Amino acid sequence: MLNHPLAEFELSRRSARTAYRRLQRIGLVCLLLVGVIAAGWPPRERGLVVMLLGLLLGLYLIVKGAHDLFYTDHPRTRLGDRLARSADRWFPPLAYLAQHAYMVLAALTLWFTLLYLGLEADPREHYLVFSLAALVPLKQFSRAALLKAPNRLRLVLDETVRVFLFIALLSAGVRLAYHIFIPDSDRFVGGPPIRVVLVWLTASLCALTQLVLTLHRLTDKDPYP
Repeated sequence: MLNHPLAEFELSRRSARTAYRRLQRIGLVCLLLVGVIAAGWPPRERGLVVMLLGLLLGLYLIVKGAHDLFYTDHPRTRLGDRLARSADRWFPPLAYLAQHAYMVLAALTLWFTLLYLGLEADPREHYLVFSLAALVPLKQFSRAALLKAPNRLRLVLDETVRVFLFIALLSAGVRLAYHIFIPDSDRFVGGPPIRVVLVWLTASLCALTQLVLTLHRLTDKDPYP
């Protein structure tokens, strides 16, 4: 079987304890970061950040409880025994998603804090941030699932998520390039400036490259990594 990222979280393996400790350290760092940021918000306006902190803490405790259920020396309930016996099936996906959810929640906290401090962002940029927050962990999970048990359906799903993630990253890159290289006064005054042409030419070449790579992976006789 292919060595896939979920394998290190299978609790029957010796490596699981090391992977779990690393996972929870990531969670603790994110918890401390969000906690410090939340403490700096005015009490009447920190509701959203406190909610993100609560989600982080809840996820951290869920992962800890799931891990401890497998290793506990105390008597388990019937449901607990059933969950412990099947832990190698459900704990790795939970841990793998939690690993990315920790960082996504911390990143969203930073985004909302930047907005509170005066960062100007239009609705399209909000959509891009939330799309990336959802697609980055989803892409990692679809890739891990493909590596664990390669089949045609998982390949198509992985490539679909890859394309959507690429579109979001490309859109974010174009928006960033506009903000940095193209002042508002230069935009489409007397025709598109050369900088606008260069930005969209680069974006078009990247999109064409991604299209070729996607078609190659979907039509390859041996596409699995």
